[in-house]
Amino acid sequence: EQVRAFARLPLGQSRIPEAEAIGVRVALTRHFISDQLEFIAIAKNHLTIRDFEDLVDRIVGADEGMGRIGGKAGGLFLASRIVQRALREDPGAPDIPIDVPDSFFLRSDICEQFLEHAGLGELQSHKYKDLDRIHDEYPMVVELFRNAEFPPDVVARLREMLDRLGPHPLIVRSSSLLEDRFGAAFAGKYRSIFVANQGTPEERLDALLGAIAEVYASTLHPDAISYRRRHNLIDYSENMAILIQKVVGRRYGKYFLPTWAGVGFSRNEFRRNPRLRAEDGIARLVFGLGTRAVDRVSTDFPRMVPLGAPTLRPEVRDIDVVRNSQHLVDVVNLEKNRFETVDFADLIDEEWMPGLEEVVSVFENGLLRRPVGTFFNADPKDLVVTFDRWVSDTSHPKELRWILQTLEKAYGQPVDIEYAFDGEHFHLLQCRPQVVRGQNLPVEIPEGI
Repeated sequence: EQVRAFARLPLGQSRIPEAEAIGVRVALTRHFISDQLEFIAIAKNHLTIRDFEDLVDRIVGADEGMGRIGGKAGGLFLASRIVQRALREDPGAPDIPIDVPDSFFLRSDICEQFLEHAGLGELQSHKYKDLDRIHDEYPMVVELFRNAEFPPDVVARLREMLDRLGPHPLIVRSSSLLEDRFGAAFAGKYRSIFVANQGTPEERLDALLGAIAEVYASTLHPDAISYRRRHNLIDYSENMAILIQKVVGRRYGKYFLPTWAGVGFSRNEFRRNPRLRAEDGIARLVFGLGTRAVDRVSTDFPRMVPLGAPTLRPEVRDIDVVRNSQHLVDVVNLEKNRFETVDFADLIDEEWMPGLEEVVSVFENGLLRRPVGTFFNADPKDLVVTFDRWVSDTSHPKELRWILQTLEKAYGQPVDIEYAFDGEHFHLLQCRPQVVRGQNLPVEIPEGI
């Protein structure tokens, strides 16, 4: 109520001393987002008291609760404010809308309420068991969580949230208190689950509750526990907060997906050419949901784009470009109400997609050619995901580099982000400190390779 009352004051009517304002921003950040000093040191210079009004209106939890929204949600909240301010103040800012998906936050204390209500509190000592035993028991743990009941007041608030969001595909993302921290990113250690969010209100609610429970269970996954042990964080009370977002994209036939998505790094550690500079950054780019760029797969290939020289690529022959291209696409199937991986040619055969001309090239008679114009005739089986027009004919690489450099300057260190594009708007999905390998260290090559 105090945050809302402050935000209702007309701008410029009265000012509080700067020292007092900083103190309030620090207190709000510590209360709602994170108690990590490195994060607070950045947030106090870029968040305003008014910024917290939108945050408190999107928190799912009792008003008297004391939980936080976690690392992933906090990083996105901070990064979006940094970028929006830079768009207004930086004369070199790109002329594009940069948005954040419609999001809601389950505070970390909801996890504790869920465990207590479901009688699962004794599982908190699970993390101290032998890793082999943790691995063997994890499927049982997931079933226990998925079959447990949530507190009635939490269910009521989630039902209200679904009414506000409507039947739009959602992603339920982990946002633990340890996640996306400075020095320990926890990348890929916890679950993120797509929910198609179709059907009756009760069916949609049941699917959402099951996804939340499975994310909670992932705190007891052997990979997460092993990572915590390596970073001396095993004794930290890991109550999981959750970030619920609308999936960025559009409907094409029975599928829902963005035009393109991926991850970006403000520092390029994969330099194999004198034209590439570390500070220009690099992006991994895919057609469809960005999961195939975030979670590397051995059978498929994202487009790697050095943002300082975006047209550079390691392949020379067209046949090698075809071989090292993306062949599968991650989507949400709205008819089957589930996340799926489909063949690229089969997907394109369903319905024409706006923006496809920036993504594909046509492979005919052993040669690749870029499509001319917005609409073009080609057999879907002859289309190859190259992003050749994306890197050469659009301003997207320059825009992405500006976002990364802006965030790195604000953070005072390299960052990495996740992003998606729905055909009209660029959406920022995540931001965290980039884990950079040590430089100029001696390397011992094992024998017998």
